[in-house]
Amino acid sequence: MTEQQWMDFTQTTYNLLAEQTDYFPAPFARMFPYMQQQNWLFNYRYIWGIENSFGGLVRRANYLNSSKEAFELFMKHYQEIERSSVLFLVDVKKFADSQFQQLNPQ
Repeated sequence: MTEQQWMDFTQTTYNLLAEQTDYFPAPFARMFPYMQQQNWLFNYRYIWGIENSFGGLVRRANYLNSSKEAFELFMKHYQEIERSSVLFLVDVKKFADSQFQQLNPQ
């Protein structure tokens, strides 16, 4: 995906989410404007964007004290996480396709 395609995708995603704000849990509703303004989804394509997300995670999670340690663990296990993510997304796509077919039989 090109950078512009990724940007378009994230903007479409934010627009779709913005239509559903009435259903957001309160913590996500408070966070969503910042997520959109800072374009977290786009920046997750970069390691520095993921690293920044650990800072926010530490602020919200009582059990984490250091974003540095969390990010170091993430990087240490990056390849394993990436492999697992790819497998997970393959399963998600199969499930979503199956659900779509059930909801929209032809």
